[in-house]
Amino acid sequence: MDNAASPSVRVPAPPLTVIMQAIAAGLDVPGIFTIVAQQAAQVLAHDALAVLLRPDARDAAAAQEFAVAFCQPPIVKADRSWLFSDFSFGPALLANRPAVVPDFAATADQYAGDRLLLEQAGHAGLIVPIAAAPQVLGGLVLISAVPGLHRPEDVLLVEPLTGKAFVEVAVVAETRK
Repeated sequence: MDNAASPSVRVPAPPLTVIMQAIAAGLDVPGIFTIVAQQAAQVLAHDALAVLLRPDARDAAAAQEFAVAFCQPPIVKADRSWLFSDFSFGPALLANRPAVVPDFAATADQYAGDRLLLEQAGHAGLIVPIAAAPQVLGGLVLISAVPGLHRPEDVLLVEPLTGKAFVEVAVVAETRK
């Protein structure tokens, strides 16, 4: 059989495999977050992605806030800190539960963070915790301009991106600060 005449077939690697390859290649944390964003685009339609990381949760004051570690497009400056209470999904994230916000317009009057997301990124949000038992390290937030786009069952599509590989990246990002 002559392999030279056969076209090569390239099968895309699963998103988690691509992220693990980036970690193994020793990419810097922003580079890995960029790969996470690229892979998330293949998993679920969205217009913006943010990675939220908690500072050291052993500090009682810091345990109630998180910083934006990565945002694509860069609508929010990285390292900006927010209180969990600034977002409608904050309590769910702190409790290590995913959340779906059908329309930030419904919550923007009560939550300054939701208002920012509505004004800068879009209407609908899907939030998946990044956790290393027993701690919540942060969350992955996918935002869409279309209200109601994300549904609770979409969490199952995104959760693998916040698994072991992403936890490793989150830990590395926090230790480099």
